[in-house]
Amino acid sequence: MSQSIDPATFENLALDQHDDGVWIVTLNRPAKRNALDIATIEELVRFFSAAPQAGVRVVVLAGAGEHFCAGLDLVEHHQADRSPAEFWQVCLRWHEAFNKMEYGGVPIIASLQGAVVGGGLELASSAHVRVMDRTACPSSGILGQMAA
Repeated sequence: MSQSIDPATFENLALDQHDDGVWIVTLNRPAKRNALDIATIEELVRFFSAAPQAGVRVVVLAGAGEHFCAGLDLVEHHQADRSPAEFWQVCLRWHEAFNKMEYGGVPIIASLQGAVVGGGLELASSAHVRVMDRTACPSSGILGQMAA
């Protein structure tokens, strides 16, 4: 194990390390429904790049507050007024994070509640196991209609 992960260096992810190699990684932007901004994407890349060499055996990925993840932070995206080329770079980092998760060798369990839409659904899909509570699948939503 050549790398270490310092939870104090993360602002948008709350990291809780357990002695048995289990890490709870919580998207920690509840006021934004845990929407993914550039800083959060970079933290996901950094954590999941280091995880295999840091003794992480399994990750439980959750969202703080009532929602797992509402996708791309559209306010940040609008305010940044990025060119298509700049937005393409954001997309590349976005998919770098998801690839590190899916193919990094550390099993990930996504704990879903509330909003799991757009990029939040992509994030959840990058996990190896997904569990949800009733709020992630309201009966009025498309998943609820499919289950009926």
